[in-house]
Amino acid sequence: LSVLLLGGAPSGSAAAAIAKDRAANGAALAKSGALDVLLALACGAAGASRSSLRVACLRTAAELVAAAGAVGQERMGSSVVHMGEHAAPALNACLNLALFAAGAAERAAAAALISAYCASNTDGQLLLASTISPMGARPAGAEAEVPGPLTPSELAKVTFGSMLVRALSADAGAGDDGARVAARAALILAIVLADSHDCQCRALVAPLEMATSSAAPAETLIARVLRLLDSVGAHGAAPGISGTTEGPQMLRLALLRLLFAWTDGCPSAVRAVMQPPATLPLLLALCECDPQQAEGVAGMAAALLASCLVHCAPSDEGVVARPVLEAVTARVGLSRLSSQIDDLRRSPQFARAVAPRKAMPPITRENADKAVSSEGGWSGDSVAETDDKLTTVCDASLVARVGSLADGLGQRVVALYSHSAATPAQGEGAAPSAAEAVHAAAASGGDALRAAAEAQAHELDRLRAQNAQLADQLLGGGNATGASGMTLTAEMDGLRESLHLAERVASEARDEATGLKCELEEARDGVSRAQADLQALSSAYNTLEAERDSEVGELRARISKLEAGQSEADPQARGASAAELAAAREEGATEARAEAEAAAAESEAEMNDLLACLGIEEEKVEQLSERLVELGEDPESLLEGIGGDEDPEDEDE
Repeated sequence: LSVLLLGGAPSGSAAAAIAKDRAANGAALAKSGALDVLLALACGAAGASRSSLRVACLRTAAELVAAAGAVGQERMGSSVVHMGEHAAPALNACLNLALFAAGAAERAAAAALISAYCASNTDGQLLLASTISPMGARPAGAEAEVPGPLTPSELAKVTFGSMLVRALSADAGAGDDGARVAARAALILAIVLADSHDCQCRALVAPLEMATSSAAPAETLIARVLRLLDSVGAHGAAPGISGTTEGPQMLRLALLRLLFAWTDGCPSAVRAVMQPPATLPLLLALCECDPQQAEGVAGMAAALLASCLVHCAPSDEGVVARPVLEAVTARVGLSRLSSQIDDLRRSPQFARAVAPRKAMPPITRENADKAVSSEGGWSGDSVAETDDKLTTVCDASLVARVGSLADGLGQRVVALYSHSAATPAQGEGAAPSAAEAVHAAAASGGDALRAAAEAQAHELDRLRAQNAQLADQLLGGGNATGASGMTLTAEMDGLRESLHLAERVASEARDEATGLKCELEEARDGVSRAQADLQALSSAYNTLEAERDSEVGELRARISKLEAGQSEADPQARGASAAELAAAREEGATEARAEAEAAAAESEAEMNDLLACLGIEEEKVEQLSERLVELGEDPESLLEGIGGDEDPEDEDE
């Protein structure tokens, strides 16, 4: 199924045809019930018992849904998984695996299937977001519990959104395991909200608890996320604060990823994120954290601040965008903010997120045994629990969004600084514009006019200083920017030197390969000559044996003739000649045997010498062939045609 769905790499002129074939195969397989079979094997009560097989089924199901497009997504949304007496929605079963499966590869495969369902599926995303419903409030003084996997009966009753809310309630207060579950739920929620403005707005107003009174409104989902970020943000992220476990670190990174997906293209979400007074100082502190202790946190926090700047509504520039820009400029610096985003884009985790999937190995017994024994299935890229936390939040969507955000950040900053800071606000109670203030002061008298002019002069000085600071950061006037430029120049020089070294090594390797080719040709010629000598020796040996047999036959004929003549002679003479004949016969036989043995020994010695030479030459050929393979050459193509003119009859011999 993976071969049918993935096909070859879509590149060049065949890309459109391959994509069309994938879509046709996916739609046909989805309509034929292949998706139901895969879901039953991965999530059903009578499914596969080995984790590697479940992982393979989940990944293949994700490929099928992605290839089939709307047909596969509709089929996925309406599918159910039978678990004994209960039938649960397939999305609920996949979410249960994504949150609580024991293996990291199985959780990642289930999340990939949910991502395939939500990709460019606005209706499906909005449907999942609408299932977020209030849950009962935790009793006062009760300890936080770590949610566990749901039973089949519970999966059949709960909704997708309520499962996410239940998992998000497992904050850092529930320990390391609870923080891990909440982090997985945050990443799934980021998948649901990505690239869907309606879904993002719908989730903003989703209440998590029933309102107890009109004076105490119910906590919303965005408020819960910000509260969780505030609770884990003080666990080792800010400078001077040390010590944290893996769970809170992963939760902090997942929450930043969720807020980035939420604010991407949604001005209402930007306003909601920046509304609490503690959010901006916390994000600035996260931008200053040590990358060695919290990998990816500074980059994700910088990306979130940049998203708030870029996607802020024009009506909120005075209350959101400009305060954020001023705080970033004063505390972090625009150059450092941009460099943190660039470092995030250059991280190996981002490179792996957009790398094409490895080709599936041939289906052999050995590969099948390896796939069954490994957690990652056929692909072999299993995810271990000890993997770095940044890998868990990186996907192709995040890479694309961060790239486009980095390109538009500079234009947005210039646009914000180009607007006057004294732009009149709208609505009742708004402060008067500068022109209105001057006209009012002129009507009041000279002193008021002088005071208004001084106020405008102070405002102009402030704007000039602000613009000078911006120019210092953007155009390389500051020490930090100068150091950054020097660092970039040093990096370019180092890369240029590495390139020259690589070219020199490649040239040496090519020269060595050429020399090895010549040696291989010489060795091959030597082998050919040795084979020709061996064939000539074999022919001579056969001729010698034939001559020996002929001589033996002649001797036997002479002996027979002598015996016949002896029978006619006198008995006495026959008796005398019999002794002579026996002696002559014995002498002739001995002489013939000696000559034959000497000839055979000489031929055998020459044969052994040639065989030893041939073995040495063949060993040289094998060593040279292995060296050429290491250098990327094909020995067979180099040896084609050598020895091809030999007589087929000689080869048969």
